[in-house]
Amino acid sequence: MKKAISIIATLLWIIIAPAQGRFDWVQSWTGSPVSGSHENQIVSTVVDSEGNVYALGTFSAGGHFGNTEILPSAAGTQTHVVVAKFSANGELLWHKAVSNQRLGGRAHSMSIIGDTSIVCMTTFTLPSSNASLYFWDSTFRDRSAFIGNTQFMLGLGNCFIYFDKDGNMKKQHFLQLALVDSTGHIMSRGDFQGYEPLMNIIADGSLSRDLFNVDKYGNIYLCRQAYDIFTYDDGRTLSVQDGTIAALKIYVDGQPTHTIYPDQRYNKWNHIVMKFSPDFDSLYWSHYIFKADSNYNTHILGTSYVTSINIDNDDNFYITLNCSQARDSIINKANIPLNKSDSLFFHFRHSELWHGCMIAFNQSQEPIYIRKLTYGDTSCTTSHSHSFFSTAIDEESCSIFLLGKATFGDRFNSIPSAQFSIGGDSLDLRYNAFWCRLDKTTGRLLSYGKARSDVLTTISGSAGGASGICTLTNLVVHNNRVISEVHYQRDISFLDTTIMMASTDWGLGMMMWDYDGNEIGYVDFQSNSPTNLCGSMLLQDSVLYLAGTLTSDADLGEHHIYGSGAGRAFVAKYVDTAFMHPYVRPDLREPQSIIWNQDLNFSLADSPVTLTATSTSGLPVSYSSSDTSIARIDGSTLHLLAGGSCTILATCPDNDYYQPAAPVSKTLTVGQSGIADISSAALIQLYPNPTTGKIRVIGESVMVSEIQVLDLHGRLIAVFEKTDKFDLSAIPAGVYFVRIKSKLDGSTLERVTFHKLIKK
Repeated sequence: MKKAISIIATLLWIIIAPAQGRFDWVQSWTGSPVSGSHENQIVSTVVDSEGNVYALGTFSAGGHFGNTEILPSAAGTQTHVVVAKFSANGELLWHKAVSNQRLGGRAHSMSIIGDTSIVCMTTFTLPSSNASLYFWDSTFRDRSAFIGNTQFMLGLGNCFIYFDKDGNMKKQHFLQLALVDSTGHIMSRGDFQGYEPLMNIIADGSLSRDLFNVDKYGNIYLCRQAYDIFTYDDGRTLSVQDGTIAALKIYVDGQPTHTIYPDQRYNKWNHIVMKFSPDFDSLYWSHYIFKADSNYNTHILGTSYVTSINIDNDDNFYITLNCSQARDSIINKANIPLNKSDSLFFHFRHSELWHGCMIAFNQSQEPIYIRKLTYGDTSCTTSHSHSFFSTAIDEESCSIFLLGKATFGDRFNSIPSAQFSIGGDSLDLRYNAFWCRLDKTTGRLLSYGKARSDVLTTISGSAGGASGICTLTNLVVHNNRVISEVHYQRDISFLDTTIMMASTDWGLGMMMWDYDGNEIGYVDFQSNSPTNLCGSMLLQDSVLYLAGTLTSDADLGEHHIYGSGAGRAFVAKYVDTAFMHPYVRPDLREPQSIIWNQDLNFSLADSPVTLTATSTSGLPVSYSSSDTSIARIDGSTLHLLAGGSCTILATCPDNDYYQPAAPVSKTLTVGQSGIADISSAALIQLYPNPTTGKIRVIGESVMVSEIQVLDLHGRLIAVFEKTDKFDLSAIPAGVYFVRIKSKLDGSTLERVTFHKLIKK
């Protein structure tokens, strides 16, 4: 049961989704079930300047978009790669297929270069002699571009496809990886007398975990899992450590083009980042992320998965990866060092199922900082996971945003001190999908937000754990907005409302926060399935393009999607003109104002003056002077120092209950009425000046009635009456103003003179 009462559901929608956005169109397609519920999914989208959308996805045989077949009939029983272009109105303009009759392939990611060229990366399994590779809507039979799968230890490769906006292929490059022994021989499976590597080793040792990104020059950053140690079923190993692996050879279009000679011991847990020229004819550098460490072989179970690569405007790059559970409690003492650094480490904990980690690098591949999502209570030994999935850079605020999730065993809730932290900063997370915002220069935590649920929220299509691994760019940040799709179980809280779900229900929707983590709005997709999958997102001006995979029906605005057991992939266009402008959080505090009816026309003889402004909230009013040579302010006391005019500004700050008051300014005029010409101040002197303490007022026929000593802020320090001598021995050294009221002998007109005094 989704929502119990339709009227309540409508009211909830109004309360929790205040955004004025709308879904202009939603397009979806599916294929026949093969082995699971996620054969059909969009993994990446890009948009051009005309608003056309290009979608890269993986689909099963029999895939259709409406009545349009998107895979050839001979596609077989595996999943295959499809690229499609939609107009700004949602019309399917063209589609291209990359498929293998028997073994299939997998889509990874896609980037647009300028506004003319698009590049996508796919992983393909090399076809045998009796199978064809359907490539870009044609049968691809030229095998000179790659080498058969029986000739390599690693049986998969990558294909980079460049095409124009009309779907015409501009070029393609096939990348394959080979292992080289000390004699320079390329290792094949037949070299080991019939002994086969363990199958899971071969699968994980492929290029299938690669991700890439393109910098502003078109150079390719490729990150791959560095699985450089292999265990055989007779106990033998191949590794850099024992010398049976001497180098890694990169084949480009069937030719051995680049060679990497590891200078350390590596294994399956590490990652290597490579920077290629746009046509892969140059390998500018290759960089292993982690140094050699004895804990690799003994205490690390499974592998690590890179989930995002981002490159900023200064060519710094940022990599997130998730690492699997430690093998035993000894790993609690292990710090895995980062390559090219003597001070940065990756720390493992025994009870963590997955470890989320983000590392920032400069142009020289040196790590700037590492930020790991850490569970902070060592008394909890129940397995739990915390992972990063996607990142986004906001250059304007110099921030990098990390999207992730945190899940635990049931024992977590019984530990009051249990918490997560990033770089020592605590995050209040339980079973939450979340994002955190870091200063991209220092890695300091600036803010974070979360999808609140007492049971589970995630940004993948799975309930959690290792199966939550996801490499989709499911995060958009711009104009003080953070937007992500979220999958949740049971009730979810957002703003001041809870979306009521049945105990077995799963929801799917889109959430929005500001950069400080305050919740802005939520759009519910009205779908209920534990296997729904969040997809990619991108924002252009006022248009948000989002994708996902549904195994149950859903409603995106007025558009209904029928779910599919194999997963129905969708792309939707969501328009909100508010996206064009920075989000300003509504201020719900009470307003206040300043009341000030005082006239500010005085003579020097009137000093000091008490300022009388008040606020309607009762909060204190502060003042400032635009010219401190005419008037200085101490609290609410105005000290008049010289004739002339200046502006006095009254302000009242905000607090938790009141907004800041609008400032009020008044013109202060200080005149000479009733006072002698102050040019006669030249007849009066302070002696000695500078002084160590005792001062005398010197002047012909002068009768002193009052001496005031003020500091540079106009605060009254001391007063002396009817004397021409005074002592400042007790005050600190510094610069002071002395205000002297005096009369000339035989005159009834009082004059005020000011003097600068230096106390040593």
